[in-house]
Amino acid sequence: MSLLILVLSLLLIIEILGIKVVQNRKYVALKVSNNDFVVSVNDREVMTNFTGK
Repeated sequence: MSLLILVLSLLLIIEILGIKVVQNRKYVALKVSNNDFVVSVNDREVMTNFTGK
């Protein structure tokens, strides 16, 4: 029961902070803010920023 509460709490925190994970075969990206992502490419982590044009 406590494990369920822990998992639900973590999911709520992730939803509140707006953290999103984008994943496909080549990379995994963790969205940390509107334009900032932490991207894992070939087991290396890179902080990147995307701006709209």
